[in-house]
Amino acid sequence: PKDVEILWKYLPNPGVGREEFHGIFLSRYRQLSQMLWKRPQLKSAISITNLKRVRDQKEVAVIGMVQTISPFKDGRKMLELEDPTGSINVLIPHAIPGADELVEDEVIGIVGGPGRDIIFANELIFPEVPTNNEWPSPQTNSKVAFIADIHAGSKKFNSETWDNFVLWVNGRPDIKYVLIGGDLVDGIGLYKGQEEELEVDTVEAEFDYLASLISQINRDKQLIIIPGNHDPTNDSEPRQPIPREFAKPLYQQSNVRLLSDPSMVSLEGVSILLYHGTSMDGVIASIDSIRSTAYDQPYQVQRQLLKKRHLSPIFGKNRLLPGNEDHLTIKTIPHVFFTGHIHTVGMSNYRGIRLISAGSFQERTEFQKKLGHHPTPGKFVEMDLATGTCQLIDFSGPVSPL
Repeated sequence: PKDVEILWKYLPNPGVGREEFHGIFLSRYRQLSQMLWKRPQLKSAISITNLKRVRDQKEVAVIGMVQTISPFKDGRKMLELEDPTGSINVLIPHAIPGADELVEDEVIGIVGGPGRDIIFANELIFPEVPTNNEWPSPQTNSKVAFIADIHAGSKKFNSETWDNFVLWVNGRPDIKYVLIGGDLVDGIGLYKGQEEELEVDTVEAEFDYLASLISQINRDKQLIIIPGNHDPTNDSEPRQPIPREFAKPLYQQSNVRLLSDPSMVSLEGVSILLYHGTSMDGVIASIDSIRSTAYDQPYQVQRQLLKKRHLSPIFGKNRLLPGNEDHLTIKTIPHVFFTGHIHTVGMSNYRGIRLISAGSFQERTEFQKKLGHHPTPGKFVEMDLATGTCQLIDFSGPVSPL
C-alpha cells in the first residue's frame, strides 16, 4: 500500500573488501563536514594544513574528526583533530558548551585562537539537527504501535505480556502499523551461559516460535521489522534484513516488511528512522553526563546521536561493516527516531523530532542485573500519526481490550 514507503534501507555492496574502513572514515568526514560548512561560524573553515598560514589571525575555524581525547585533571581536554590534510591539537576549556559530550571518531567544528601547532578553542560545534522540525500533520486517524526486543526463545520471554499486546492491538482498528525495533529472537551462543537461559536450542526453532507469535497479529496491520544484535544476520552495522532461510513464514506474510538496521520509512507522510540501538552502550559509557541516567532515560542518548548526526559515532565500540560509504550518518532528518536495545520505554521530543524507545517482552536478565540496569518490560509506545502525540501502553499486567 502507498501509505507505507521505504525511504532507505541498506543494500550490501558485494564488491567491497573486508578491511576497507578508510573509505568509511572519508565518507563520514565528507558527509558531516558538508553539514557543518552550512553553519555561519564555519563558513570560513580552512583545512588543517592551511593553519600554518594564518597563525597571525585572531580566530580560525576548522572541521575535523576527533582522533583522541585526553582529559586533564582540571577538566580541560586536549583533542587530536584530523582532516584529510593533516592533524592538529585542540585545547578545549571545561566551560565550553558540549565539552563533556565529545566522543572519539565524531566530526565537529572548532572555532578558536591559533597557536603553534595548537588551537585554543572558543566554540565547539556539532553537526546537529535544525532547531525547529515541523510535524507534517497528515489527515488521518491512523495510530502506530512501537515495540521491540521480543527475544523469542529466551526463558525470560513473557508470553503473557505478548498475549496482552496481541489482544490490545487486534482490538484497535485504528492501529494500522506495528513497528518492531529488533532482537526478535534471543539468538544462540551470543554470551557465556546463554544456553542456560534458552527454551530452545536452535535459531530455526526460535524463528518458528517467533513466526507463530507474529501470525497472531491481525493481517490488516502493516508490520515493519528490523533486526537487532541478537538476530541471525551480519553482526556488524548496518545489518542486513533477517535472511529468508530463517524467516520464511514472515516473508510469506503480505503485511510484513523485513528491513535492514537502520532503515527509514514513511507512514502516510511521517518519516521514521528505525535503529535497533547497539551503539548506545558505547556512547553512554563514553559521555560522563549521561552515563548514570541514560539507561533509565533513553532520550538522553538518542539526543546525542541526533546532535552528532550519526548512529554509531565511536569506531571500535561497535562493529561496522567495511565499505566505501558510511551508511550510519543521519543524512535526512526524520520526524520520528525509534530505537530498542536497552529494553527501557521512553518518549521525548528534541527540536520537534519525536524520540521513541520501546521496552521489551523479555523480563530483566541476570546480565542486566549485573550491569545495574532497570528495564521496563511490557511497556511500549503508541503514537497518533496526525499529531505526533505519544502515549505509554503497559502490557505488564492484565489488559482489557477497548
